[in-house]
Amino acid sequence: LALSAPAPSPTSDALAAWVAPLCPGLDGSRAALEVDDVGALCVRATRAYNAGQQIFAVSDQALLSPAAAYADKDVGPPLRDVARAAGPGFG
Repeated sequence: LALSAPAPSPTSDALAAWVAPLCPGLDGSRAALEVDDVGALCVRATRAYNAGQQIFAVSDQALLSPAAAYADKDVGPPLRDVARAAGPGFG
């Protein structure tokens, strides 16, 4: 699982700080958000697991609606530009 993000930056640090408390196990006890060797923000296991064992969960509080994303003062304007360029069906 990898999320597109630039190399380490205040933005990726802020994303990690925001999402980790909302995802049980993503606090480093089982997994952690890290920047990989190509600069993408990814989830890495921090210990070995057994088959079927839950690594982390994503709570509904960690998910954004399109309306919330578009309303964000930093992310909203460029996201609206992408949506307009993509056309119907985006967001």
